[in-house]
Amino acid sequence: MTDRWQDALENEELKISPVLDRYKTQEDAMLGLVEARSTLGRSFTMLNKDATPEERQAWIKGEVIEKLPELMVRPSFDTDEGAAETWKMLGVPGDDGYTNPEDMGGLNEDLVPSLKDIAKELGMTQKQYAKYVEVNARMSAEGVELNTTALATHETERKGKWGAADEQNMSITDTLVEKFQDPDNPLGELNNGARYFIMNIAKALSSDPQVFNQLNEPQSKMTPAEGRAELADMRRSPIYHNRENKYSKKERTDFLNRYNSLLAESTAGA
Repeated sequence: MTDRWQDALENEELKISPVLDRYKTQEDAMLGLVEARSTLGRSFTMLNKDATPEERQAWIKGEVIEKLPELMVRPSFDTDEGAAETWKMLGVPGDDGYTNPEDMGGLNEDLVPSLKDIAKELGMTQKQYAKYVEVNARMSAEGVELNTTALATHETERKGKWGAADEQNMSITDTLVEKFQDPDNPLGELNNGARYFIMNIAKALSSDPQVFNQLNEPQSKMTPAEGRAELADMRRSPIYHNRENKYSKKERTDFLNRYNSLLAESTAGA
């Protein structure tokens, strides 16, 4: 009879166990034990078919997700609680809301509430929200840089045009805007073109106020041809002859005044 390594064991049950017969050496048996324990650690208890929803959620979290995180639980939107739990498992924050990343990249904190509202409406995960903040911070920084560069360029151009009078002209245009702009429709930040325009008006008013007299004159005048045409129409009008004497004195006077005025204009350059 071949010597069996099990015979050297003190425990009688182990000596005759058929389970150990599959291992050629005691070392093989020990390796089998280690492998069995490892496999046992990856196994999980099956859920009772009569389990409550709370027990089911606890089982999913404690047994399935913890031991097999690569599995994807089938979404359940039958109830609000199920939908909320599904979104939470996908990484969408619940009532706790989104957490801001430690490094906000210099993003204006006043923008954060609106970013969170948009993220919530779109159903972003926490990871997606963090990336969303990063992108907005980068775009904001780029916008500030572009604006700073543009302002510097405009300032250089304006100082080149106004020279030593730049500071004084800036003060004048700011004062005029503040005094005369419509409070319900403020102009906001002025560009160079607007400042040049305001200064040109200010200079014109200060040097020759009569230049704006045309603003108080009629916006359009009748051409000589139009005047002659209206005179011809008036001559054909019943009030011109007043044969039936049915027009009042005022009507007749207004008509004649208009007629004489047109006649004077039409012959003024003759």
